[in-house]
Amino acid sequence: MAQKLSAEETSVLQVLAFFFLTTGQADSAERAVKALLAVEPNNEWARQFLIVCADARGDYQKSEQLTAGLTLKTADSKDQRLQSLLLLRARALQKLGRSEEAQALCRQLLDSTGKTGDLA
Repeated sequence: MAQKLSAEETSVLQVLAFFFLTTGQADSAERAVKALLAVEPNNEWARQFLIVCADARGDYQKSEQLTAGLTLKTADSKDQRLQSLLLLRARALQKLGRSEEAQALCRQLLDSTGKTGDLA
């Protein structure tokens, strides 16, 4: 069984994953996140960053699957990280040809933030 990481070791893996992603190495970023999740399966940052990696790699099926349980009701509608992940879900839905669902999700996001916009 893997030993729990120190806070510093966790931070190093997070920075490494973020570095890989920002330098266009989404596969390496995903491997770093998966290494972190192997030791800390409940690490919320890593689980959310895995969604970002899937989107960056263009794996919209995986992105849609990883965001399936996310809704505006799962957290405060002012949570910008949740809103960003829901936008990635909408993008995945659109890329998978489910544009009506994507538009409905975008409308919910706009309504929750009090912003208006035309999605047609």
